[in-house]
Amino acid sequence: MNIRYLSLMFLFVLAIGACKKEESKERFATVRVVNAWTGQDAVKLNAPLNFANSVLIYPKAESPAMITVSSKDGKDVLLSGTYTLKPMNYSMYLCGTALKPDTILRAEVDIPYIQTDRTPVAADSVSHIRFVNLSSESTVLKVILKDALNVPDSPIRANVPSVTAPVALGYREISPWSKYPTKAATRTVYNFEVRNAATGELLIANFSLTLTPTSGYFKNISLVVKGVPGGTGRNAFSIFQSNYF
Repeated sequence: MNIRYLSLMFLFVLAIGACKKEESKERFATVRVVNAWTGQDAVKLNAPLNFANSVLIYPKAESPAMITVSSKDGKDVLLSGTYTLKPMNYSMYLCGTALKPDTILRAEVDIPYIQTDRTPVAADSVSHIRFVNLSSESTVLKVILKDALNVPDSPIRANVPSVTAPVALGYREISPWSKYPTKAATRTVYNFEVRNAATGELLIANFSLTLTPTSGYFKNISLVVKGVPGGTGRNAFSIFQSNYF
């Protein structure tokens, strides 16, 4: 092996190392940004983000880190903040209204670990679900599990205490993670309703969450309440799904 070849190999190794270091720097923190900003069109961070959707961003290992939300075309800055981030996972929620924007930055220290690198050997499967109230004009809400389909030990209410109690949420509140069984071979369906916690008024008659072995099983899922009670179109009062790891 001649000296020239060795030199080229050495430079190649250095280049690979530099790329790895740069990638490490780029992925210092992971932030899942969830857009429930009522009355605001699609926005842009380092990637486009539609309403009732989420996107992952990777701030650099700079302290403090700047996170900027701009209009969809990137011309106008809508929100800009400076945050001190650690090498961990975060969630950032865009909420409020177009005239009164609001944000939540949450360090995710309790995302359940779910093994996904191999086929589980246990007969029982679970998904982890939590609820987030990002409807700025809502009262305290109560999320109730109506029924579960395609789960062998239905009705769930009688067999799985961890998911039976109604979840009460004020604006900007986030429930703890709960385990939801997913035992069916093809799919599991959970149906929820949302009521005014004080009066019992039915606000969302049915939200159906369908989990399958390829989309939902062994996942961590946030169900986000958005919009305005009585609203229509994109501002309709409803729930959307945001998947985590």
